Amino acid sequence: MPNTYFLGKKPKKLIPDFISGLDVCFIPCDVSQEFVKGSNPMKLYEYLAMGKPVVSTPIPAIEIYSPIVKIGRNAQEFEEKIKECLRMKDNKEEIKKRQKIARENSWEKKVKKMLSKIKR
Repeated sequence: MPNTYFLGKKPKKLIPDFISGLDVCFIPCDVSQEFVKGSNPMKLYEYLAMGKPVVSTPIPAIEIYSPIVKIGRNAQEFEEKIKECLRMKDNKEEIKKRQKIARENSWEKKVKKMLSKIKR
């Protein structure tokens, strides 16, 4: 694949630099795998925090954010959703919606919610 590069191991602090160069982010998991059905990929929130459009396979924890996060159920749909994201990637209103999802799912908010439940 001429537009694919394997850069080797990089420090985690560089992740935002790499994500900033992307037009659309993907979460292409094999949903036939049982463990995928119960997963909640943290990369989703990293992508959204940077305002990036995301196309994912149908993972329940991600599907709840549709239509902000686009869901592709097969190769053709995945391609269509990528094209849709490319058209909307710089839409300021969409960027705000993506970042709002990330803020609502911050570790700080998750821990606060857990502690609240423990205290009850």
